[in-house]
Amino acid sequence: MFRYFPGHYALSFKILRAIGGICTGQAEFGEIQQACERIDPNDADSWTDAWEAMGNRLCQMAKDAEAKHHFVTASGNYCRATGYYHNAQFFLDGDDPRRVTIYEKYRKCFLKGTSYHNPRPVEVHIPYGETFLYAYFLPAVNSDPTGKTPAMVWFGGLDSTAEEAYFAVCLDYAKRGFHCLIVDGPGQGASLRLNHVYSCHDYETAGTAAFDYLETRDDVDLNRVAVVAWSLGGYYAPRIVSFEHRYAACITYGAEYDYGKTWEKRIAAGTHALSAYAKWINGVNSMEEALDKFKKFTLEGVLQNVTCHVLITFGEDDPQQTLEGAERICKEMVNARSVTFKLFTKEEGGCCHVCADNLTLGNSYTADWLMDIFGMAPSAG
Repeated sequence: MFRYFPGHYALSFKILRAIGGICTGQAEFGEIQQACERIDPNDADSWTDAWEAMGNRLCQMAKDAEAKHHFVTASGNYCRATGYYHNAQFFLDGDDPRRVTIYEKYRKCFLKGTSYHNPRPVEVHIPYGETFLYAYFLPAVNSDPTGKTPAMVWFGGLDSTAEEAYFAVCLDYAKRGFHCLIVDGPGQGASLRLNHVYSCHDYETAGTAAFDYLETRDDVDLNRVAVVAWSLGGYYAPRIVSFEHRYAACITYGAEYDYGKTWEKRIAAGTHALSAYAKWINGVNSMEEALDKFKKFTLEGVLQNVTCHVLITFGEDDPQQTLEGAERICKEMVNARSVTFKLFTKEEGGCCHVCADNLTLGNSYTADWLMDIFGMAPSAG
């Protein structure tokens, strides 16, 4: 993997993801370089300050463009600001006040920037227990002529937000004729930050809530709905389809069989860059409490319940998850309608965690696989 800061995997991985966002309008290489020049990899605040400053700059440029009715320019500037604000808040502790202030700017820029898109994502609230999950509904670029269009439901990973998934994955699915329900599940995005909905091992509760929402719409083909997820979503999505059988397919970018064991290894190795998230998404104050929660995040004993089509992808150069875990997930889905495993190699690309080094390749493979599974005719538009 390309490492902008040698010896600092986490920082370099985030920069790799920012570079990947260039093709979807979430970054420009020159702006990434300008921000990185201001970062001392041994000074956490310099990371936050550099990216927030770049976000502020782009946000002001967007406002200036709007004032002159240059709306295409404004949209692009807002969307790039979104990407930079996301980086700015990424490594902060959950109780750091900058989490709230930067996140508020992040969401505002996303909503402003994408309001000029066609189709544009519409914010929806999905009932969940006594509260709700934040989500966006992004219509397909070309809906099915029958009026009932296939859909994908997106859940991210440990540190994900629906806004980043809109750019990184869901735009590619919408172009191929899928409605996209982009969910901030328990422990993610606005559902965590604004509604204090913490993560849980029984993620089928969120998967069921999302499908229930789709049933309230008259434009979705409920027989052709897939759940798609990445990173820790490599646990969430298989867990969902182990219990919620209305989904016709399941796709993961990466795989996570036993997250408790993953964190046992991380804790034994010392301080981990995502330790703040481990505590925050679980609503606890110590790593010991977080580990107790994560020990329930295992797919052992449930995968035999999966009955849908499944695609598990994995990157050959992924240091965050294990190939053994991915293979075990595939092996234990003995009752699935079909199981496909795709290993992205270093030679072909898409080999880093969640295909971050080549999301175009990763998205093309997964979305085209789903088109074939759902028997979707290619669109000429």
